[in-house]
Amino acid sequence: MKDLPELAELFDENKFHQQLHTTTEPITLFRDAICDTQAKINAYFHSECNIHQLILRRSQFIDRLLTIAWQQYQWPEDEIALLAVGGYGRQELHPYSDIDLLILVKNEDSTGFEDSVKQFITFLWDLKLDIGHSVRTIEECQQQAGSDITIATNLMECRTIVGNDALRTTMAPLVGPNKIWPNSEFFTAKRAEQ
Repeated sequence: MKDLPELAELFDENKFHQQLHTTTEPITLFRDAICDTQAKINAYFHSECNIHQLILRRSQFIDRLLTIAWQQYQWPEDEIALLAVGGYGRQELHPYSDIDLLILVKNEDSTGFEDSVKQFITFLWDLKLDIGHSVRTIEECQQQAGSDITIATNLMECRTIVGNDALRTTMAPLVGPNKIWPNSEFFTAKRAEQ
């Protein structure tokens, strides 16, 4: 089984940034990058590369693309973060899987960046990315994880893509299984979910 090259060989981020600064059609540039990188990953799949590396590289590529897209908008420095959740949070992004995202905000008052959130999500849709997304405060995450095992599981498997990672580290212990779902209840709920 062959090893897959590093992400830099699949996606030239420096070249992408240069093109982004000169283009009048960023959506086309992003779409082309997605198609080109996915075609390279597919070619490696057909040459029998390590499937775990392929799934990881796809996740790493989407991380970079989302980070670049995120940086096109105005965000308050300490009040917001973009998180990968679920399978994508585990860096297991299979072909045709949706990209589950959480925009984690420090407090409910999002008036300073509400437009940026809408524009960012619309941009991802324009790229034809299959995203699942939510916008929540830490408190909302805790409340919803306590009542929905799927949300709880997704939040347990999260990581910060870009933004203030302190928000995630504050939230993580509040939504952990020992905090909101005792072991026996968690097992029973997950079994029923399946």
